[in-house]
Amino acid sequence: MILSHPCSLRTDGVRLIQRVQALPVVSSTEIPIGGWKGNYRVMPLPELRGNDTPHVAKLTEFGMVSADDLDLDHRICALTEIGIELLQQRFFHNQSRVKVELPTLHKQAAPMFVEIELWTQWNEAYAEPRIEQGEDRNDVLQQEGYAFDQVMRRPIQNDLTMRDALKQEHFRAEVRREVLRAMENG
Repeated sequence: MILSHPCSLRTDGVRLIQRVQALPVVSSTEIPIGGWKGNYRVMPLPELRGNDTPHVAKLTEFGMVSADDLDLDHRICALTEIGIELLQQRFFHNQSRVKVELPTLHKQAAPMFVEIELWTQWNEAYAEPRIEQGEDRNDVLQQEGYAFDQVMRRPIQNDLTMRDALKQEHFRAEVRREVLRAMENG
């Protein structure tokens, strides 16, 4: 399971760094929801593969993996926003015994969540049709990633880039509108 923050994963906003932080995921005995408290050495992943075998990410065994070993065809799942926040909370608690409340984590992660949502919409509009027409997926995702990154670097207000404006909640709707406008204009 990839552990690094999306900003920490990329060298230039698009390409992955050579080695990324990850956690091993293993099958496990079931940990009922009530048993999660106190089990801070693992992140329960009860329905990871959609079968009855529970899994956990081992928070005490994090390390590095080569980005070359990561393949979209082998991705099993992506955590929801709350799943990401729970993973961060559990990881921080395991490492420091400090409990960071979920609203605090959400406040910090919200700009990233909005940007990822917009990038996903961008890829659905631009990358997926190109890939379906037979273009190389990795090349297309990289090209469209740079195109999206250029949009996010545009100034929006008071010398703020759209990416920086996402950090201020009152600008998020405007950033969404500007990205959608950029998509409409091709």
